[in-house]
Amino acid sequence: MINPLAKIVPILLLGAIVSRPCAAETPAPAPDDASDWTTDLIMPPKPGAPTPAPTTSEGGFSSAEQIKFGEDMRSHVLDQICRNAQIPLNHTFSLSDYGGLGVNGVRQLRVMPNNQVAIEDSQKVSLDLGHNLLTKEVGADTFGLWIGAHFDGTSQVIRPMPTQNSCDEIWRLLKLNDSKSVFPFKAERLAEMGVGELWKLPAVLTIGHAESLSRAFTEASGAVATPVISFGVSQTGAAMMTVYRMSSDKIRFRFRISHARIHNKSGAIVAVYPAIHVFTAPANILIKVLDSALTNQISHYLTENIGLVFTTSDGQQLMMEFILDPKNPQDMEELATVLKGDFVTLLKMAQRMVNLQASAARAQNDFKDLEKEQVSAFKRPANFPGLDINHTDASTLHLMLPFLFDHARGATLADDKIIRLDDQAGEVHIYRSEKTVATGLFDVPIKGQLVKHNKLMSAQAFSLKDKDGKTSAPQAVYIQQEGFLRKDSDGVRDMAADINGILSMIGAKGGAPNPKTSLPLDRLLPPEPATVSHQAHGQTSTAYPSYHDGAMAFTLVLNEKAVAAIADSAGELVVRSFANTLVDDWDRKVVNWILDNGAKKDGTLAVDGDAIKKEFNTDDHGVQWIRGVCMKATDLLKDVAAVRAAATPEARAQAMVALMSGRGKSDLAYDDMMKVLVQLVEPQDVTADLVMNINKEIKGDPNLRTHMLLKKNRPENLGLKAAGEAKNRFAQPSELVD
Repeated sequence: MINPLAKIVPILLLGAIVSRPCAAETPAPAPDDASDWTTDLIMPPKPGAPTPAPTTSEGGFSSAEQIKFGEDMRSHVLDQICRNAQIPLNHTFSLSDYGGLGVNGVRQLRVMPNNQVAIEDSQKVSLDLGHNLLTKEVGADTFGLWIGAHFDGTSQVIRPMPTQNSCDEIWRLLKLNDSKSVFPFKAERLAEMGVGELWKLPAVLTIGHAESLSRAFTEASGAVATPVISFGVSQTGAAMMTVYRMSSDKIRFRFRISHARIHNKSGAIVAVYPAIHVFTAPANILIKVLDSALTNQISHYLTENIGLVFTTSDGQQLMMEFILDPKNPQDMEELATVLKGDFVTLLKMAQRMVNLQASAARAQNDFKDLEKEQVSAFKRPANFPGLDINHTDASTLHLMLPFLFDHARGATLADDKIIRLDDQAGEVHIYRSEKTVATGLFDVPIKGQLVKHNKLMSAQAFSLKDKDGKTSAPQAVYIQQEGFLRKDSDGVRDMAADINGILSMIGAKGGAPNPKTSLPLDRLLPPEPATVSHQAHGQTSTAYPSYHDGAMAFTLVLNEKAVAAIADSAGELVVRSFANTLVDDWDRKVVNWILDNGAKKDGTLAVDGDAIKKEFNTDDHGVQWIRGVCMKATDLLKDVAAVRAAATPEARAQAMVALMSGRGKSDLAYDDMMKVLVQLVEPQDVTADLVMNINKEIKGDPNLRTHMLLKKNRPENLGLKAAGEAKNRFAQPSELVD
């Protein structure tokens, strides 16, 4: 069974980041017969219609990253004013100084990952129990100790609408008699769910404590700047039920139990500017009576932030999945019965967590008991029962200046061990390292950020263990996604050229680029005419037309043979491949000359300064420079040797991630490293999936929308498919999908 999440190849990337009537589209030209590429053309949708997309095992493996990237691209950007529409109903009851009880009901328009508008009806009960045990001032410094807990219990119904234009659905949003809840659990209500409709019932408890140190400074402008250092530990326990109408004849029921322990340490400087510097006095009075959501938006434009956060988390997530037939009354009666029983179980688990009795071991026991009950009720085994044991280390740097600049960059190192808990058994072990960069400029109230550029690079590797305990050789996956809002055409072409810099090197072995795996860049994104302006003193400047928005999603897979070829590559081949990626022609000539005149058998470069000076007519500075280049090549050999020395498939997968992400000695990372590694393999052992969507919004210049596959004459990768389905079952990149 293909997991529906894997079917969502970056549909968001195929639809506009900002929804509007469809402009002229042009299909990507079909690659010539000599190319290894095929084009799976995605026709542009009719105005207001969502865009379906085909999928591959490669695109499916990275679908969770693509969904999250798409949502990040849309955040803080004006989509449609109607898409912010909601009807809130909020009540908060004070519980003295220790927190409060909140009851929240919201009916709102949301945007699905495929750019389709949805109506969400949610009811939420939240309980905050928090208290500052200590706040002590020592001179100008303030020490704080906080302990508390937060509980959320939510009912969500998410119904996709047949349009991408939110304003078309505004009148339906206002029809309160159309609102829907997951309660009551009745067979006929379940059978009437629309295709794509999702019901969610999560209960989450977070318990933690935090210690902080801060000092406030008042600037001449009146701004109050507060450096803060904090340390904290929290535990999160969750239980969640979901029901999803997959198709006319399939409903999927899932139950999850999870537990995580999170450690974090952070430092930040926050500066808050007086509102009077931005608003008139009457506006300040008005702020006091405005809705809190608007107040938060105003605060966003009055706050400066520089922060650094480090987080470590360890967790487990258990899940079982049943696929049922909504046209079968017995199936729906059984599902309604199970939901009623499981809701009681959900409340018991929530109560247990509130009583601080939740633990990973207790969650597993709960899961086993619940699985027996559900298998008995459905009279069939679960389609998938499994456990994900995960560990994550992450760091984030955030810089924000009101109105002008918002920049965040993050790094993550994680691993997941997914275990199937039925007779099929088996395990999938996935290692992951990724880097993210997000920059937004000119943040205008209501309109949002006017310029935006996000990029994600992720190195992943996995191995599979069957029911007999046999572990497969590892495979590696490289994911690169990049999106923009308002970027000059030359910069957009550079985005594609960066991807092509990897693809053109597949199988090059230190030689010429491979035309069969290269992208037809001039046909995909022909260079736009530049405008040259003459300035004072004979200076000139060159400007290119600006494209409105777009994104590219690239997934490249190195199969078992490719990973083995990288590990076993001869030292000289590795160094020649490295030299092949150097930007400077002189650097390449010198490194190759050293290889031909004195390199050791393992490829290590011995730099003879006098010989280099004589051969290349250079000085001590040139020799020192080339020593640095050769040192990087030597470190690269050590990183490859670490992959070769790995004793188990899991260890080799972990070493491959370290190699691809620059966590070894050479510091070559992600795209720069991939340009070297793909040269060491046979082209037939590499597959790729590339989605490009560029909305130019230039009259007479058609938009680009294409899905290209590097799979010609290559067999289907069943291991990749299995790993992707297991990964996506436990991934939750958006609250709008399951």
